[in-house]
Amino acid sequence: MICRNQELLKYIPQRPPIVMIDSLHSAKPDEFIGGLQIQESNLFVENQTFSEAGILEHIAQTAAAGTGYLCAQEKKPVQKGFIGQIKKVNFFRLPKVKENICTCIQITAQVFDVSIIKATVSIGEECIATGEMKIFLQPEN
Repeated sequence: MICRNQELLKYIPQRPPIVMIDSLHSAKPDEFIGGLQIQESNLFVENQTFSEAGILEHIAQTAAAGTGYLCAQEKKPVQKGFIGQIKKVNFFRLPKVKENICTCIQITAQVFDVSIIKATVSIGEECIATGEMKIFLQPEN
């Protein structure tokens, strides 16, 4: 595990209550792994179930945390990113309160300030969601 909870705030632009990642397990140039334990108080929980929107936000924040962590390791400023496109998303089941989701992000292409990522969200060995995003990084000033 690289970092948890409050320490992650150095690498993502979101602030509570919209933070949807509580651990960064791995950050390599082309792959990030992040996690989240679903809490009842989470904004995206309704009827003890974490929503599709919450999963998408968790995917984006895992990508942001991994990118931010690598930037910090290289002593570069952490750039803000914006979701430009979401596609090929499949939800196989939604997580319940107290379950831990783990998301693996693979960067499949990087062109200038645009990353194309592929995500796999799991609970243990069970894949619960997959999808792709195009993320635009705000250029450094």
